[in-house]
Formats: sequence, C-alpha cells, structure tokens
Amino acid sequence: MKTTIHYTNISEPSHPGLEIRVRGLALHHLERHLSSFNPELVQLHAELEKGTHHKSYLVKLRLALPSALLVSVDEEYNLDIALRAAFADLERQLKRHMAHLRREENWRRKQRREELRRLKSEATVS
Repeated sequence: MKTTIHYTNISEPSHPGLEIRVRGLALHHLERHLSSFNPELVQLHAELEKGTHHKSYLVKLRLALPSALLVSVDEEYNLDIALRAAFADLERQLKRHMAHLRREENWRRKQRREELRRLKSEATVS
C-alpha cells in the first residue's frame, strides 16, 4: 500500500512521529483486509490539519482501491483521537465494501430464509 501524508499547520519536528503513527494505524486497521488487492494499486492519502482558530485537528483519509474510493473525515481536539476515529471509520467502510464484493448480501439472505423455513416447519410439526 502506498501512503502519502500531507500536513497543514503542524510543526515540522512532529512529522516523523506522525508518519509512524499513521503507518501503524494503517497496518493495524486496514492491512489485513487489503490482502486480496495488488499492493501497488492501493493508495492511502492522509491529510492532517491543525485549525488556526479552534485549535482542533482535522484528519482526512482517502483509500483508493481498484474498485472504490473510500473517504473518512474526523475532527477532534486531540490528534490521536481523531486519527483513531478516522481509521476505525475507514475500516468499517472497507469491511462493508469487501462484503459487497463477495456478494454477501445475496447469500446471507438465502441462508437466513432457509433457516426461517426450517424453524417454521419445526414449529408447525410440534
């Protein structure tokens, strides 16, 4: 996975630490779900911005996949909390997208219908 990070109003000395934090969160939240994609085609763009008036941090994450573009935005007064929330949201979106690619909505429904029919037949027999 290619990762690019853009900083706005964040001091230069903190960039290496933030880059390690972003890559660690990406590894923890996203990497296990991306094993089916070619790593060269998956791109993560992170924008970290410190507000000038409200002293809050804005985190924007864009995950470009061959089949979709997933976006997550979070704003908090603590940068670490904003990063974790944005990555958690991006992970949720990625799980949903992967389920859609596997067409889980179709086979889950059929499986559930079969189970309900079996339960109804058992209830009428009893």
